[in-house]
Amino acid sequence: MYRFPPAIVLLIVLLLSVSLDAAQRNEKEKSDADPNRAPKIISIFPKNGATGVDASVPFVIVEFDMPMGEGFAFATRGDTGTPADPDNEKPFWSTNKKVCVKPVLLEPGKKYEHLINFPPFIGFRGENGVAADKLYYAFATGPAAVDKEKREKMKKEYAKRIELLGRPIVDDKGKPVDPKRAPKIVSVTPKNGDKNVDPKTAEIRITFDIPMDEGFSFATKGDTGTPADPDKATFWTEDRRTCVRPVKLEPGKKYEHLINFPPYIGFASVYGVPAPKLPYSFTTAE
Repeated sequence: MYRFPPAIVLLIVLLLSVSLDAAQRNEKEKSDADPNRAPKIISIFPKNGATGVDASVPFVIVEFDMPMGEGFAFATRGDTGTPADPDNEKPFWSTNKKVCVKPVLLEPGKKYEHLINFPPFIGFRGENGVAADKLYYAFATGPAAVDKEKREKMKKEYAKRIELLGRPIVDDKGKPVDPKRAPKIVSVTPKNGDKNVDPKTAEIRITFDIPMDEGFSFATKGDTGTPADPDKATFWTEDRRTCVRPVKLEPGKKYEHLINFPPYIGFASVYGVPAPKLPYSFTTAE
C-alpha cells in the first residue's frame, strides 16, 4: 500500500483544516445574513446575575444585534420586577432600534427579576417579526441608599452611552466593532517607561481603539501613583476613546500604575468587555 510522505500528509491536514474553517465562516455569514433569523442579546446592563448593583442606577439597558420592532417585554414573577421611574415610565429605543432602555427607580438591598420574552409575553421581536430567545434576567442591589444627586449625574452619563450605542460602533480605522472583542490601547501619554517627563505635565491620556464605557482605573502599589489634580475630575473625550486624568506631578519622581489589574478593572468597552491589564510607569525630570 502506498504511503504519502509526512510533509504531504501535513499539507493535506492543513488544507482540510482551512477548508473546514472557511466552510464554518461561510455558514456563520449565511446565518447572520439570514433575514428570518432570531435577534440576539449582545449586552445587558446591569449584568445578568450581578450583585451589589448601585441602587442609584437609572436604567436597565438591553442591546440586540439587529434592529428591533417597537415592542418590548419585561415580565415578572410577583413583585420582583424593576419598578418604573415615575418621571419617565415608558421604555424607549435608541435611534438605530438596537438598544432598549427601561427607566427604573431601584431600592437598596433588593433582588430584581425579569422573564424577558417568556410566553405569552413575547414583546421583543426583530424588524423581521422573529421573536428573540427568552432570557431569565436578575440582579441584586447593594445596601447603599439611592443618592439623588449621583442618580441625576448617572442619568446624563448613561444618556451619552445610550446615544453612543445608538450609532454604528466602529474602531479607530472605521471598521465595525465585534461586541465581544477586548479594546486595545492605542497610545498613552506620557509614554510608558519614559524617564524624562516634564513635571509640568498636567494630564495622563490613555487612548483606545474603540468607544469605551464611562469607568476607569488607575490602581497603584503603595504611594507610587500619580497625584490627581484636586480641582479637576478624570473625564472621557466626546468620542469616548480617550480617558484624561488631570494630575499634579513633582520633579524627579517615578510614578507607577497598575491599569486594569484585578480587582480594579475599570476600563471596559461600551459593550462591557474589559481592556487588557497594563503596568504603566514614567519618571519626571529633575
